[in-house]
Amino acid sequence: MLRSLVGSEMCIRDRYVVTDIRTALYRKLLALPYSFYDNEQTGRLMSRITSDVESTRIFLAFILIDSINHVTTVVVMLAALVRLNLLLAAIAIVPTVASGVTLYMLYQRWHRINRRIHEQNAVVSGVLQDSLAGVKVVKSFAQEQQEEDKYLNAVQALQKLHIEANDGWYTRYPFIGAIPRLMQLALIVVGGIQVVEGVISLGTLVASISFTGLLLGAVNALGTQLTTLGQTATAAVRIFEMLDEPVTIRTPDNPVRLGEIKGDIRFENVHFKYATAKANTLKNINLHVPAGASLAVVGATGAGKSTLVHLIGRFYDPTSGRVLVDGCDVRSVDLDELRRQIGIVAQDGLLFSATIAENIAFGRPDATREQIERAARLAQAHEFISQLPEGYDTPIGERGVGLSGGQRQRVAIARAILLDPKILILDDSMSAVDAETERLLQAAIGEVMRGRTTILIAHRLSTVQ
Repeated sequence: MLRSLVGSEMCIRDRYVVTDIRTALYRKLLALPYSFYDNEQTGRLMSRITSDVESTRIFLAFILIDSINHVTTVVVMLAALVRLNLLLAAIAIVPTVASGVTLYMLYQRWHRINRRIHEQNAVVSGVLQDSLAGVKVVKSFAQEQQEEDKYLNAVQALQKLHIEANDGWYTRYPFIGAIPRLMQLALIVVGGIQVVEGVISLGTLVASISFTGLLLGAVNALGTQLTTLGQTATAAVRIFEMLDEPVTIRTPDNPVRLGEIKGDIRFENVHFKYATAKANTLKNINLHVPAGASLAVVGATGAGKSTLVHLIGRFYDPTSGRVLVDGCDVRSVDLDELRRQIGIVAQDGLLFSATIAENIAFGRPDATREQIERAARLAQAHEFISQLPEGYDTPIGERGVGLSGGQRQRVAIARAILLDPKILILDDSMSAVDAETERLLQAAIGEVMRGRTTILIAHRLSTVQ
């Protein structure tokens, strides 16, 4: 009854612990800078926050309490054997210690293999996520077989690791299991001799054999739990690696309070190089965009146009030099305060799996329906939204798959307009719209640009003009 109550309490507590871990991991993922995601796959990150945490939950819910019971049993039984007879206790202790050392060595091997298993699990998740996210591209290029082969190779590599782990366990564990059996046989023989010689009573021998049986059961149970313990240890290491990942871009301890900015932007001797790049993407950039002015940035693909505007919101820090907003180095200000006053429309126009109204109001969740519709009208999106089955309450699916490229772009522009930012960044935001829609958007954005600092990245001369 007591064990049941303790187990129930542990199950309840493990839910709270897992919730805290998942929340901490998600909070950490949101806090990590762009540079972290430049080198990570979404599927691998999802594997850490799901399967790794689930492994920890299973350990907390089902294995921990039993492990504590088994360890306690081992200690109590050894103490009881010592109290009954030192010679019989020595016969029990020496093989038990040998089994423990062997199990520990086997655990170390299991831990190394489990590390590779978890990493390969992340690879499988990454391949799956990439294929499903890009399923339309896969089908359009008739590459289903190629993607299937890629996934099969990843799964087979995972299978080989599991087989390697199981082979190592099942070939070694019988030897470990034989040690306690030999110990029990030696105990009966030596104890029987002592009973015949009158050194100990028959009751003492029977009690010693009984205690040994309990000891063997606990040792064997700990051995069978070794695999789960190895998986949990690997998962825990990966979780703590993520939690220990340094947040290189964050609000300083005593930030400068900007208040409502004017939008004056200045670059002073700015150099920037990506961690994986060999050469600088930006070299000695000096420019000044006065508050309320407009700047068009044109250049070849990969020239660093998007990198330039990412430095304004401090999504990256320059390798050297300074980026200033209203005369303040962006590294010294409150990040949330700065970014809430910058509206960005990226080239891909990424939308969330929610309604159109929720996507437009993403930056201002408290916006009224009238404000949402006004932003949509300015972005030339109201007409097509009104024709949808549920209007602004129409769910648009993952990444906005229910809309065309031009429609997604207009919703993204409406999202930036509703934010009412002092700095508006249009990162090739009209690349997915037709000429007529572009003309209408230009007229609308012309109105929105008044009184704001606007930076426009474009490839088409008409957009720049």
